[in-house]
Amino acid sequence: MSFALYVLLDSFAPVMSNETLEQGLKRAFHTDNRFSIEVDRLPFVNRDTLILRWDSWSSRISYEEGDYVKEDSIEIAKVLKERLNNPERFDRRIRLVFNNDPEREYTNEMILIQDYFRVIPGSVIVDVQQNEIVRYGS
Repeated sequence: MSFALYVLLDSFAPVMSNETLEQGLKRAFHTDNRFSIEVDRLPFVNRDTLILRWDSWSSRISYEEGDYVKEDSIEIAKVLKERLNNPERFDRRIRLVFNNDPEREYTNEMILIQDYFRVIPGSVIVDVQQNEIVRYGS
């Protein structure tokens, strides 16, 4: 079963884009010769997404910003099990979608991807299916 995490970003988080994410992720995983990254445009949205691949498994990552992200952050805060203070300050986010891994062959890669995003200042990582805060950024 696939799952998604949101990395909510406030004004303390650095300036980001899909391009800066692509560069940073390439640097982070440059020693793994199974890793590749490509840019893809989904047919039903007008923005790019990054596809991170290890062998046959992949994860999609996309940077999003704007009023709809702020409104979504406010709605997410209403259902979280833990309080999220001032959710309106989150008008940017990174959406992480991890594809199904029934054999659990790529658990380490999932953890490494999450670890990459855990250190972003001004961020909160939210599991939107479980309605839980996974981690506050540094």
